[in-house]
Amino acid sequence: AQLSNSAGSFASPTSIGTLNSTSNIGTINISIPAGTATGGGYRIRVVSSTPATTGTDNGSNITITLNPCAITTGLVSGGPFAVDCSTSDAGSVAFTSSGTFAVGNTFTVQLSNASGSFASPTTIGTLTGASAEGLNPSGSINFTIPSATSTGAGYLIRIISSNPSVTGSSSVLNIVTGK
Repeated sequence: AQLSNSAGSFASPTSIGTLNSTSNIGTINISIPAGTATGGGYRIRVVSSTPATTGTDNGSNITITLNPCAITTGLVSGGPFAVDCSTSDAGSVAFTSSGTFAVGNTFTVQLSNASGSFASPTTIGTLTGASAEGLNPSGSINFTIPSATSTGAGYLIRIISSNPSVTGSSSVLNIVTGK
């Protein structure tokens, strides 16, 4: 089964399902890929490899609405954080999300540098399993600020996901001090 573009063109179709069969009937289970653009002119057709045949489209427009996933980083608890060369400090961050996160998704808590930049973030916590999957997961993720993290008042925390890949909003400023 192939999906057209949002204007109904099959110039570059997207494969959305297969059925291996020698009979002339059957049901093809389809899956619309994540990130498919919103549009109201989509069509579906079936093609065969042996013999090579291209069927007509389904005959009416299909509307697909992109429902992007989002992550909102909430309240960070446990701060201000005090660390030194051998002692870390812990806390948690609340989050909410919208959209469907796939089986195997991981939410990762990231710490910016002392200036609030995520150019090279530090991973400080993760959430996996059933709590990180499905429709609109939310909750709290525990994290640990590593020992020897530099003192600063501009640290930010954010949450990202792996499947789909989404970067969440940033927290309010957090303070890390030496002990």
